[in-house]
Amino acid sequence: MKVKLGGLDLTDNVPDLLHAWASVNDGSWLGLIEMVLWTNNSNGLLPVM
Repeated sequence: MKVKLGGLDLTDNVPDLLHAWASVNDGSWLGLIEMVLWTNNSNGLLPVM
């Protein structure tokens, strides 16, 4: 069995793109963003939105 080491690297700032803001009933706000997270070994990436 092959095991991939590393996991996601969440220790640094990640550039993102803000697409929209949405107001919630309780007065808070939600943001729709797009970013790319890298693995700890820098061999893979995960685009998220």
